[in-house]
Amino acid sequence: MRTGLRSLTRGTIYLESISSGIVLDLVTFSAYHAGGEQLLVPQRVDPEYQPENVPASGPLATRRAAKARREVDGSDAFEQSIARSPETHQPDLRRVLEWARALESERLATLRTVFGDDRDVLRVWVPGSKAGPVSIWNENGASISLWRSVFVRLAWAHIAGIEEVIGTPIGQGNVVEPSPELLDALTDAYRDAAKPQPAWNERDFYVAFGEGPTRDWDDAVEFGFVSAGGGEWYSRTLSQLEPGHRVFAYIPKGRGVGGYVGVGEVTGSVVPMKDFVVEKDGQRVPLLEVTRTLDASEHVDDEELAEYVVPVRWIKTLSRADAIRDSDFFANQNSAVKLTHGYTLQRLAEAFGVDQTSMSS
Repeated sequence: MRTGLRSLTRGTIYLESISSGIVLDLVTFSAYHAGGEQLLVPQRVDPEYQPENVPASGPLATRRAAKARREVDGSDAFEQSIARSPETHQPDLRRVLEWARALESERLATLRTVFGDDRDVLRVWVPGSKAGPVSIWNENGASISLWRSVFVRLAWAHIAGIEEVIGTPIGQGNVVEPSPELLDALTDAYRDAAKPQPAWNERDFYVAFGEGPTRDWDDAVEFGFVSAGGGEWYSRTLSQLEPGHRVFAYIPKGRGVGGYVGVGEVTGSVVPMKDFVVEKDGQRVPLLEVTRTLDASEHVDDEELAEYVVPVRWIKTLSRADAIRDSDFFANQNSAVKLTHGYTLQRLAEAFGVDQTSMSS
């Protein structure tokens, strides 16, 4: 329980640090017995902040006193906390501090110290970003928390190498010992993270294919298309797709899949489903006549609610059961989104056997 609570508090610190105007509370419950009844007494867990000033007005004022962050720019305060630590802990703490300051001197990181009652944290943020792959802790010695979401977003190419060093998957706030080998690997990760993130490659799109009464993946595979509808908000983004674009089709979790099931090349512009013609048994017929869906013809004459289709030449498709799944993959509620998430692009290119620089398989 103590280990789980520590992980939760560290996760709370991270989420608050990258948010704006959001305050998270962790609450534990202690059980007491009195008069033959069990009483549960809540106790808020304060990871590293203490209530200081009560706001005079605003929505939080009516709820409770605001938690003012006890933090300062730079690493001087963290260095001072090292001097207050047991002498046996100080060498490792000074070593990781020197490492962080070296990153700062190369303009690979910005440092910020956060104070707690029995712990102090040095945030090692990527410049221009309110997050970093690691945080350094002065809590019963030196330790490092690794933040997988930041690695996936800014330094995905270094995940495998760092996991090999630490001997375990990178999690969201898991704590590791700061070995020299790890610090060297993290330095390389920060060098990549600090580089400008690549712009859209002018080609790749994520497409959400939410199956339902008017949409079936088996139809899409057989007749070569992606589609969306049920409202202008859902169908409008399909207009971004043009011949030559590449699409990675994703069936959402809400449909029981939660994975990527196909990659293909767009061959035409978006059209209403009622106007989309396919080949079946050697004949050209309207999709509405051969679709597997139950309600495909519903709303066909309603310009806003109708289903819209974009023709695709599939390079590779998978069954729902064989969908490529990864909790770190990009996913979005929009029907079509420019795919710039490097980790997702790299993993999908490998899994589907396609090149990241061409349409060929």
